[in-house]
Amino acid sequence: MAWQSPAWLLASAIHVSASRAGSIAWNQWSPSPAAAKFRFLNM
Repeated sequence: MAWQSPAWLLASAIHVSASRAGSIAWNQWSPSPAAAKFRFLNM
């Protein structure tokens, strides 16, 4: 499958890592129910 190329996998891994880092940072700066819901929706 062409879409499972190394470049695509690398880009996907970077995207997931960035999303997790952003969620962690958001949770640290906004420890509220709204932030928790936002983080859950972006998992």
